[in-house]
Amino acid sequence: MGCGDFGPPPPPGKSGWGQHDLEIRRSTDNGHSWGQLTTLLDAIDFPPWKQISATSKPDNGNAIWDPTPLWDRKTDTVWLFFNGPGREDKDCQAGLCSTWETHSTDKGASWTTPTNMTLHCQRPGAHAGSRAANTPGNGHGVQLSSGRLVVPMYGGDPAGASICYSDDHGKCVVSHAVAMHFV
Repeated sequence: MGCGDFGPPPPPGKSGWGQHDLEIRRSTDNGHSWGQLTTLLDAIDFPPWKQISATSKPDNGNAIWDPTPLWDRKTDTVWLFFNGPGREDKDCQAGLCSTWETHSTDKGASWTTPTNMTLHCQRPGAHAGSRAANTPGNGHGVQLSSGRLVVPMYGGDPAGASICYSDDHGKCVVSHAVAMHFV
């Protein structure tokens, strides 16, 4: 295992990169103690259309990466944006890497079926398929005093930074380019 998006390269003579699931731990006492580590999304089963198996080549698993949580204080909803289900850079170049969201209205006890947000969070002027769509940007989102929900994003083609935001508590999500580009 490793901490990279796609895991460490396999050892010599071995194939596959391993599997990256989305795991969660919850506290019900303001962080004084924590529950068991549980799997929120099993990367092998996500999403079903990719038809991954634990032994499929070249995957030997699947990856979910860059989880970016955001709490809406008005609706008490926890949003979780993430990328997946790509396994290697070539998956992203083929348009398989997508931006997804799931959310919880019961403090993380249960979560909605993930929704593909790639079209909503794609940076204006970028196009999916030549590289990964925008990726939620490591860390967490914020809620502004106006109530706007903001998720930082990066990547895309051409590479750059942007934000994905909502002014109506997640009912409508849009993307906005930021005047910053990676070289």
